Amino acid sequence: MSAVLSAFVQYIITFILLVAAAAGGIFCGKKLRMKKNMESNTAGTENTSGK
Repeated sequence: MSAVLSAFVQYIITFILLVAAAAGGIFCGKKLRMKKNMESNTAGTENTSGK
């Protein structure tokens, strides 16, 4: 019975780690996308008319 319990605990820990990794990837991806969008928006607003 303890082997079943230890396997279950191992799967729960693995699941929690994978969910944390996925959440971190989503969070970092949103931050990087927001930073890229901010850079592209500011790059397009520069004065290029030569004045």
